[in-house]
Amino acid sequence: MDRKNNKEINFKELINPYLKNWKYFVGMVFLMGLLAVFYIKSKSPVYKAQTSVLIKDAKKMSAASGDIGVLQSLGGLNGMGTSSIENEVGVFESKAIVEDVLKELNFQTTFYTKNGLKKVELYGESNPYIIHIIQEKENIELPKKPISISNKGNTITLSSDEFEKDIVTSFNKTTSLPFAMVMISKNPTYKAPYKVDMSDISFYYSTFDNTVIDYQGALNVDLLDKDGTIITLAVDFENKDRAKDYLNTLVRQYNIYAINDKNIESKKTKDFIDKRIGLISRELGDVETEKEGYKSSNNIVDLPTEAGINLQMKEQSKSQLLELGTQLELNNILQNSLNNKNTGDLLPYNIGLSNETATKSIQEYNALSTTEK
Repeated sequence: MDRKNNKEINFKELINPYLKNWKYFVGMVFLMGLLAVFYIKSKSPVYKAQTSVLIKDAKKMSAASGDIGVLQSLGGLNGMGTSSIENEVGVFESKAIVEDVLKELNFQTTFYTKNGLKKVELYGESNPYIIHIIQEKENIELPKKPISISNKGNTITLSSDEFEKDIVTSFNKTTSLPFAMVMISKNPTYKAPYKVDMSDISFYYSTFDNTVIDYQGALNVDLLDKDGTIITLAVDFENKDRAKDYLNTLVRQYNIYAINDKNIESKKTKDFIDKRIGLISRELGDVETEKEGYKSSNNIVDLPTEAGINLQMKEQSKSQLLELGTQLELNNILQNSLNNKNTGDLLPYNIGLSNETATKSIQEYNALSTTEK
């Protein structure tokens, strides 16, 4: 009985100090609740946008389909196809494609307005202004704080805590800011967003190079299936329309790259085929001429009996010499192409070289050139 009383007394002594300070605990819970509500109200939502790209692999197509089958029938074009899927992933992750995309999109300035406790990004139809970057100024410290923008009629006022004084300009006029030469115009497609205060608009500025780095880092490129040829592109942006435009332009630019590469590769392959056909035609013509000369000089009348054995042996020798001569000529042509090519140019592969090591080296070179773009 005494043990039970001792345990009961010890338990009461344990919780008694907390019960005396219950107001502090309730206050902390209430304060944490207020902070959570403030965070939710002030935090802008982030949207995940994603798209998929199907990479068509020519190596999986029928060898006799369409023009490919015609070319393959000429010999030396077996195995011709697109680069591996890993190379295509590398194209999307490269700096070059993001640069070309951002040259088309005006992403160096990002506009915001306040809506209660949170900032709302203005983009596309919701943004009344368009800022065109005419020229960036070098060796200038970039603005770290937002720049407020407002207009009254055609007069525009730009202000910032980092400016010595307000900058007053007008629409469609070249304006010198501390960091760049710009031109501000009205957005012809502007539509005021629903229930958003548009009286306090500001924007952030970034250089083109920094913008490329930011958007390249924001892009997540992955394979939908390791054994498939579908690439997924995803970004997490505060504005859904900005994310949509970025991904769509990225895919469109990739298609332009693919078309240009195919055109270059097809032209180089055609040139090699034309040279090879010309070479073979000349060699065959020489064989026929020598055969006729041999028949005349030796007074051969009965070709099936008298000339059969001798000509057969000679034609076999000529065939071997022709093959060796063709290979030598193709190697010379390829050597000249390598000496005269520009950086990044592609070389056609499997053009008829009997050396498998050379063919594989050309294919690997083309893959590296495509990735570095």
